[in-house]
Amino acid sequence: MVLIGMFIRLKLHESPVFERIKERKEVSEAPAMEMLRTQRRTLYLTIGMKLLQNALFYLYSVFMLSYIVGTLKLDKSIGLQAILISSAIGFVTLPAWSYLSDLIGRKKVYMFGTVASMLFVVPFFWMAQSGSVALITIGIIIGLNVLHDAMYGPQAVYFSELFGTKVRLSGANIGYAIGAVLSGGLAPLIATLLLKVNGGKTWGICLYMIGLGLISLVATALARETYKEALSERSV
Repeated sequence: MVLIGMFIRLKLHESPVFERIKERKEVSEAPAMEMLRTQRRTLYLTIGMKLLQNALFYLYSVFMLSYIVGTLKLDKSIGLQAILISSAIGFVTLPAWSYLSDLIGRKKVYMFGTVASMLFVVPFFWMAQSGSVALITIGIIIGLNVLHDAMYGPQAVYFSELFGTKVRLSGANIGYAIGAVLSGGLAPLIATLLLKVNGGKTWGICLYMIGLGLISLVATALARETYKEALSERSV
């Protein structure tokens, strides 16, 4: 995968907007520092927008594997099969949500994913606790493909468009990475701890996800819409 990524990257041309910046010799020598100096607010927004999306992914794809076996006392293959099915469906839903954001706007699609994901956390655990293989599978598909992918599909282009051309790569990457570390990397551990502290009940996990969702909701609300902007309008 690394070799394929390197091949694609080496064959890609820079965007015309960035090429014009290079021609004017205005390329930043320290884009990360310039981004922190000039677009720190946008960085904070992307970090906030990332929190719920990444936490949800690890909740459904990592935590649920142990929850299904350890708490529900079901066979581990149930969770694995549900995630495999969801992954296959993701080949369609991720580009579909991305395309929809091209049609109606990044912010609308991202906001839908954020709000709906917050509202679905409690019903999802009801579905899981039923012990029904069908309901568990449907719940994971809804959680990941219908709701999570509504955020993750347009996320890369949305984060990139929020930053100016001179610092776009640094801004989008740093915001993505920090948000991922603060949420996704810790989510399964925090969810497991909350489950243990609350005697196997999931209300603590639900409140944790809703709390992250509120942060992402506010960050998305404060972010501007970008899908109709020409990149030349954000050249700084």
